Amino acid sequence: MAEHSGAAADLLPLYAAASEAFLSTCRTVSDWEAPGLGEWSVRSLAGHTNRSHTNVVAYLEAGPEPGAARVAGPVEYFAAFWGERPGAASSDAGSVAERGRLAGASLGPDPVASVERDRDRALKVLEDLLERRDAAAVLAEALTGRGPLSAGFTVL
Repeated sequence: MAEHSGAAADLLPLYAAASEAFLSTCRTVSDWEAPGLGEWSVRSLAGHTNRSHTNVVAYLEAGPEPGAARVAGPVEYFAAFWGERPGAASSDAGSVAERGRLAGASLGPDPVASVERDRDRALKVLEDLLERRDAAAVLAEALTGRGPLSAGFTVL
């Protein structure tokens, strides 16, 4: 992983470590259809957890919705997500369980390979985002006279 700065950069290694721990756990599974948690099989539970990869990619590639509220961080995100939102996607237990089942089915015949692919893609998207943010910060500082452009960096 490249060196970045700021709060988001501090979180990337933690996300990567959690993703690796999840993948390591998936590598130990011998029966993907065994009972998992509540009404989920192990496959459904893994699919639900893997949404932490697929949703990162989907949300970052889609960009913000016009007029979407901005949140300061993870705590505010969860507070906004779990609050009442007329017309928003449902977060009731039945809907969450169904999304987990669908995500588990989408892992296909080789769930470990699917999780590994999705983890790699999420980390790449996040790394690219941080690189763009870092380049934008260098440019903004240079354009406002607060810092030099990096060697080889040009606005032309």
